[in-house]
Amino acid sequence: MSIKSKSLVEIYIFVSNLILSPLRKFKLQVQARLNGGRIVIGKNIRFHHPICFQGKGTITIKDHVTFGYHLAGSNDNRIILQARFTNSEIIIGEYSQIMNGCELLSTDLISIGDYVLLGAGVKIMDSNFHEVNPLLRMSPGESSPVFIHSNCWVGIDSLLLKGSEIGENTVIAAKSLVRSHMESNAIYGGNPARLIKKIC
Repeated sequence: MSIKSKSLVEIYIFVSNLILSPLRKFKLQVQARLNGGRIVIGKNIRFHHPICFQGKGTITIKDHVTFGYHLAGSNDNRIILQARFTNSEIIIGEYSQIMNGCELLSTDLISIGDYVLLGAGVKIMDSNFHEVNPLLRMSPGESSPVFIHSNCWVGIDSLLLKGSEIGENTVIAAKSLVRSHMESNAIYGGNPARLIKKIC
């Protein structure tokens, strides 16, 4: 598409991203340093939406990852990457896309494979953060790693809880609750998410 055929909005967004993406990357690196955390950023990372580093852990962003899109919705909500403790870790694989308003909150490990799509407003938490026992409610809750394998698509406003695992190529329907293992090559949806059909 030529410059002439682009709308003024598209040109504005292109120029804004050209300027803002490096600034957002720099801000993320500064936040990591100030928090006492660590961030490893690969090549050709695009930051098209406000993003925030929280915690003292390690976040690894592999090559060609995209954060945000102006038409994805949840435009008022920034993307949050929180590796809460020193040994907490978040890994985002190559060519994955993390849309507006996503929150990845880790006390243990959140591992996202290559070519994964996270729709706007997706929340991933690998911990309960508080004990279920009312006498211990203010104590840290149980944690268990979350794994999203390559080429998955998680629909908007879905919630993935501790111990979740999504097999390769699987689709999670919008507003689903995932709390266990989802097979590869399938569509899941609902609260809690259940198998809808196999896709290959």
